[in-house]
Amino acid sequence: KRVLVTSWPFLRMSEFEENDVADNESEEEEITVEEKLQIAQHYLLSSPPGQFQEVLSDIRKILPGDVLTDALAGGIARVSNLKTSRVVSAPSGKKVVLAQAGEVDSTHYLDSQSGAVFAIDHLTLATTEDASAAAPAKNEDKELIRSAVQSAANDYVTAHYPSVTSAAGAFVKEDGTLSLVVTGEQTNLKNFWS
Repeated sequence: KRVLVTSWPFLRMSEFEENDVADNESEEEEITVEEKLQIAQHYLLSSPPGQFQEVLSDIRKILPGDVLTDALAGGIARVSNLKTSRVVSAPSGKKVVLAQAGEVDSTHYLDSQSGAVFAIDHLTLATTEDASAAAPAKNEDKELIRSAVQSAANDYVTAHYPSVTSAAGAFVKEDGTLSLVVTGEQTNLKNFWS
């Protein structure tokens, strides 16, 4: 048997390669503010469940203060909250789901259990009563069905979702279709990597 033994000499950059690397470093362009915002938005919308605020805090440490304003961060938080169907405590004290079907406008949502409309700050998830926002008109026939579905969904969530941050919302859309959203989240960061 023959054994071929090779040894690799240490590679060294030639003078030409060193000059090429130096030229490329000097040609790098500064990314624009819009590109920075797109990167920040991508990281925020890709944040792990329950970690939006932590990722936002880290991004604010990296970016200059005038780049990611509270208004922009609030808009990104709204998209994240709807995407993940966040559960919040409504002013009535009940747990409600933030869902597209229950959205009156970008800062007002329908409490599917009480029928009241409440305002929310998407960054802090603080809710307040708001008498200025009117609840959508109800169709009595559909409301009876929606109410029964909401009650059954609440029983289901209580029986099957032990998490404090779980809720169900039954909504009747403008076209008359019934939408049911059931969500629950139990974040255990100590168990994240195991």
